[in-house]
Amino acid sequence: MNQGLPINLQEVQKLRVQAEAQGSDLELLRLRDIERAAAELPPVIDGCRLSELVATDPISTTWTAWVPMTGERLLLRCLHKRWCRDPVMQRRFQRDLEVEVNAGLAVGQYCSEGDWVHNRVAIPGARMSEVLPHGPNEGGDSLLMTQVMVGGLSALTRLHQVQMSAGPHLPALLFFADGMAKVAWLGRYGSPTSAKEDIAMLSETALLMAGTGLVPVRQIAEDWATAPPDHTEDAGTLLSRAMATTLIDARHRLWLDHRNQIRRSRISRLALAITQLQKAMSAPYGRVCLRADNNGELVIAEADENGLRGQRTTSPTESTLKPVYTHEQGLDPVATRVLLRAWALRHRGNEAHRAKIQNEVGGSDTTADAMMRWLAGMARLRAARLILRAEERIPSS
Repeated sequence: MNQGLPINLQEVQKLRVQAEAQGSDLELLRLRDIERAAAELPPVIDGCRLSELVATDPISTTWTAWVPMTGERLLLRCLHKRWCRDPVMQRRFQRDLEVEVNAGLAVGQYCSEGDWVHNRVAIPGARMSEVLPHGPNEGGDSLLMTQVMVGGLSALTRLHQVQMSAGPHLPALLFFADGMAKVAWLGRYGSPTSAKEDIAMLSETALLMAGTGLVPVRQIAEDWATAPPDHTEDAGTLLSRAMATTLIDARHRLWLDHRNQIRRSRISRLALAITQLQKAMSAPYGRVCLRADNNGELVIAEADENGLRGQRTTSPTESTLKPVYTHEQGLDPVATRVLLRAWALRHRGNEAHRAKIQNEVGGSDTTADAMMRWLAGMARLRAARLILRAEERIPSS
């Protein structure tokens, strides 16, 4: 496809020789017109030095140019010499510039009083052909691809509103400025192209800049290269929705990253707090009776430097109480609930008998209450640890 690259006049000469040898009269005439137009043009037109030929049509050639005094870059569409004094062709040459500028369309200026009849437009940024990837090892740029689609559709919409079309030279007219792609409009001569053809050409051009990854705008461009919408207004609506999807997805990913950063920070703080609490806190030492039932069953708990033990038993001096909390194994959730429930519902049992047992084991209700508060605190720490472990299993994206 046409990538907007400069036209090599030596290649034009070779193709003209082939067309002459093969008897292709129409191709011979077209190529000879290009050669004559290039040869007839002066190297400098109204202070602009011609540089590279980028597009041709039956009545003109389009060149890149620059102003030596200021360094300003332009595109010049120069009328063929034989038409420069023809008022009919001058009017035709000027007619296409009667279109309003918009964000994606830079409309040229008609010049007839200087060295040559031409249309000119300033190019303040890089042309499309100047930023194309130069090989398979150089990746594209999804942002530039999106800019080409957005700016190009904006320009095409304005042209189609006035019954004009960009035609096959669209890639040569694209340039980047003000953070977006624009179309340098100098007019065109020839059979008009349909909206679908212009959109397909724009999509193929944008795909030249496509980067890696499943970007929604790239998927749309790939579809439109073969099956474009009928109207640029419809294409603009679809592209806006695709870009909105991209932005929502990007915002969601940023939110997830932020949430994951907060989560990791919270996990670190809580893990450190749990470790510090476990090392700093210990249950009040001693043996206590938490509950005494009318059937003689007791709930006994005992704490020392090794941890906390307790269970239901019938002997207040039971020596083999089950571990409830140890520094090595942590907290037994079932045994913890047994002890906490027994202490909370102690009034439903035989309080007189419990008081007698409390004296026998050398404990007190103050010690028992402090021991159960400590145990409840350890249970909350265990719950926090479980939450941390659960969060660690959640994928970070």
